[in-house]
Amino acid sequence: MMEHTKLHLKTWLLAIHFVIQAKTGILSLAGKRSLGVCYPTAWLQHHKINNAMPQQEPAPRLGGAVQLDGACFDGECSGGKVGQGSENKVPFVAAAPLNVEGLPMHLKLDPVSGFSADAIAKGAKANLPPIATVLSEGLACLAAVTAASCIHTPRVVGALKPRDLSEFKWVTLLENLDAELAGAFKALKFGKYAKTYLAAFARRFNH
Repeated sequence: MMEHTKLHLKTWLLAIHFVIQAKTGILSLAGKRSLGVCYPTAWLQHHKINNAMPQQEPAPRLGGAVQLDGACFDGECSGGKVGQGSENKVPFVAAAPLNVEGLPMHLKLDPVSGFSADAIAKGAKANLPPIATVLSEGLACLAAVTAASCIHTPRVVGALKPRDLSEFKWVTLLENLDAELAGAFKALKFGKYAKTYLAAFARRFNH
């Protein structure tokens, strides 16, 4: 991350501290002010640190009881499609395995190619052991977790939102992600940076 850099080590350590300790993340503009560097330098540091976060995270398989939900990075796209078919939306799946006390052990956020049975089955085989019991809302494609020999318990929420149901208490933390991005950015290239920001959000939650 710091290879061939001309910045002082102290500047890097301060940047790392600001990024990983901020509850809701930190803007490059705030980094510029705090570190005394120009905006392009602060932006580059911010993204290098965010990209390094998932490399330092272990990749445990999700076992036991797992809350699962599908969501999208929303982005306005003038003249384009609306809803989940929009070309400016990035679908991803959130999974929160729970311990015996019903508390999340960690949060995992993975972009997917789309909300299709094939995409969900591929992700389930990569991350879920056969013993996992998966609770999800009634989105049809999420039933594909059974391709990984998991036990699937769907809950049709109807007119309600998952946040209104105690069963989905932890995966509805995704609303915090929406609020964080909406409050911080006027524009964001969702397709290009989705994986980076999802990984950074998950790491802050996990630690």
